[in-house]
Amino acid sequence: MNVLMVVIPEGKNPPYINSDGIIYRRQGSASDPIPETNRHIIDELYKKAQKYDEDLEKFRKCELTFCKGEDSLSYLEIYATPKPFKHHFIEDLLFPEKMLDILKKFNEPYKIKDSTEDKEISFGGTIFFDTINTYHNSIVLRTLSKGDFNLNGLSMEIDIYGNLKILLPLTTIFGNSEEYDKDLLEALNKKYNSREGDTSTFDIKFLSGRLIFGAILAIFKKYSDFLSEASYKDMIEIKFRLINCWKTSLYFQSKNYLDFVEKFGLPICMKNEQYYPLQSIEKQIKEIEEKPLTILTLFAYTACALGMPVEIATTCVLEEMLKSKSG
Repeated sequence: MNVLMVVIPEGKNPPYINSDGIIYRRQGSASDPIPETNRHIIDELYKKAQKYDEDLEKFRKCELTFCKGEDSLSYLEIYATPKPFKHHFIEDLLFPEKMLDILKKFNEPYKIKDSTEDKEISFGGTIFFDTINTYHNSIVLRTLSKGDFNLNGLSMEIDIYGNLKILLPLTTIFGNSEEYDKDLLEALNKKYNSREGDTSTFDIKFLSGRLIFGAILAIFKKYSDFLSEASYKDMIEIKFRLINCWKTSLYFQSKNYLDFVEKFGLPICMKNEQYYPLQSIEKQIKEIEEKPLTILTLFAYTACALGMPVEIATTCVLEEMLKSKSG
């Protein structure tokens, strides 16, 4: 005899009201739910939904302590959680053998598939960790070899429920006016009628769009593989936070980028912190595994927060990918 079992996870936004405006509550193993008329129970259901949201937002906060020297660095915080929150449990996460396996797999080179020519290509930007340790219910991977042990650097935390937190330092390029890309400088002078070679008015930090996208791609490709191996293959919810991004600007080595600057001006972020999007992004693990370039949509949210329209940022990334491929 075969037995089919269907498991329906508990919803996160009770109470649920049907099309007739009635709230039902199931009684034990009875097949027919009864209309709920108890105001106290209904209020408790609303409180339950509110607590779920509060717990999720509490998780989406960076608990790291920053040194004074890190105040001027720009960061992207990434939060990803299996849905529903704290529903999946990973039993062996804190075992040393499992920790070393996770460290190894997150450091492995990654490739994305080019469906147009049915071959694999690599896209620049990656992540690398050299240290792994534990907290009371999570593991944390960090990059320490190239920096001060007191600084946070690239940090990733995964807890026993499979929830992910990332602190990603954003790479600054063009540290001074003499390092400006010649084509960018020409576009800036043309747009703002500056004297040729004069960059004194462009006192901003340029962030590499290519490296940000590459890091986001690597993170979510590895994270989806990790969850699949932990027997979770459903939906994840994603949110981002930018911090210390006042007077920063995205940069791409792209003709589309230069055209954008000449037409619209330099995309400068004048907000120090942004938490976005308003509603969580939902992605299926299977979609990320089979079509990793869909992660481009995740990068687009960050590009938009930093001043570039989604369509332009996406085009610039694809242009750099084609350059990387041809090279």
